[in-house]
Amino acid sequence: MEKKTSDNTIAKLIVLFVSVGIGSFICAILERTEMNVWFARGIGACATIVAGFLCSLVARKLGRNKDS
Repeated sequence: MEKKTSDNTIAKLIVLFVSVGIGSFICAILERTEMNVWFARGIGACATIVAGFLCSLVARKLGRNKDS
């Protein structure tokens, strides 16, 4: 049981770091345009949320396939 909990925690941390990296990358690109900086940051935050959901979904599907 302990191994499954630590694997789950590691997977959550990886998803968190990947999604924040993607959101920061998109925000950095959009801040260089002539767009208002707050719109760029909002879009970066939305990209972080979407990337987090997608990475979490992929991690769950991979975990289910590994258990089967």
